[in-house]
Amino acid sequence: RISVRVGGQFTSEESLRAINLRVNDRFFRLSDVATIRRGYVDPPTALFRFNGQDAIGLAIGMKPNANLLKFGEALHEEMQKVLADLPVGVGVHLVADQPVIVEEAVSGFTRALFEAVAIVLAVSFISLGLRAGFVVALSIPLVLAITFTVMEYLGISLQRISLGALIIALGLLVDDAMIAVEMMVARLEVGDNLRKAATYVYTSTAFPMLTGTLVTVAGFIPIGLNSSAAGEYTFTLFVVIAVSLLVSWIVAVLFAPLLGVTILPATMKEKHHDQPGRFTSLFRRVLVFSVRRHWLTIIVTVLLFAASVAGFGLVQQQFFPPSDRPELIVDWNLPQNSSITETRDQMVRFEQRALVGNPDIDHFSSYIGQGAVRFVLAYDVQPA
Repeated sequence: RISVRVGGQFTSEESLRAINLRVNDRFFRLSDVATIRRGYVDPPTALFRFNGQDAIGLAIGMKPNANLLKFGEALHEEMQKVLADLPVGVGVHLVADQPVIVEEAVSGFTRALFEAVAIVLAVSFISLGLRAGFVVALSIPLVLAITFTVMEYLGISLQRISLGALIIALGLLVDDAMIAVEMMVARLEVGDNLRKAATYVYTSTAFPMLTGTLVTVAGFIPIGLNSSAAGEYTFTLFVVIAVSLLVSWIVAVLFAPLLGVTILPATMKEKHHDQPGRFTSLFRRVLVFSVRRHWLTIIVTVLLFAASVAGFGLVQQQFFPPSDRPELIVDWNLPQNSSITETRDQMVRFEQRALVGNPDIDHFSSYIGQGAVRFVLAYDVQPA
């Protein structure tokens, strides 16, 4: 046996045949003692099969900060060009089409966002009345427009985390606008004019609302400061919620009073009722009872807090939710020291018996010797 250390770059079989060897002061070419041909690694270290046929797998990813949907369109166009140059019998197929999955997911979250906006608007009109509800209704798209502008400036795209953050923040970002409008209505009902009511809203509620907003944002700081892989994945949750809530405060203390001066009636004194309603009377009785029996109120509050802490431990913890993708991943393990040939033979038999010709299966692929490439973030790559 002769050990050969090869340096340099070889581009063809001829360059390998021309290697000069020296053994016992004798020189000869590698082609004099060996047959050199191009072939596959034998035995192979990894195999890939698609729909029951041997195949070559390519993992194609997009550049950083690129648009995945546009990347998918460009990839399909390039596949058609490549397919036109391939010989008969050789095809190109997509094993995992991530742009399609992302488009469906983003469309679902976007639809949920618009549904949430519609629900909030409906509740605003019902609870505040037509004009006051219209002020809140105008505040929502203004907050979203400014938030989207800041997201574009920060390089945050519309994806599941950012859209989910908007849905979470949607119920909070209308609170400040509702407080401002209700305060204006209350001042108008006691006889203030529009300008005085708007000024009162700013001077009386701006700082308390800012404090409440900062407290809410502070609850998401651990997510933003998390340096782990999970923190990197969920960082946009903290950023989008913080930006949207701060923008909602600015809109509530500046634009909502301005819109109120324009939209609300000049006076609402005649609409003021001296007699409280049923809900107000019930709330007053509960409040008086709680204040008079303050020790009982404190004990009940502590018990409820303790019960919530204990119940929190019963909630299952899982960073990634179960996948809703229409796919099934099976790990096929043989005993130690089994050859890759034996693994391939078993996979071929399994494919022919359970997968080939199954009308419920669109396509399938087999990775032998090593796991599949990471085609989705939650997929745990199996080592060889």
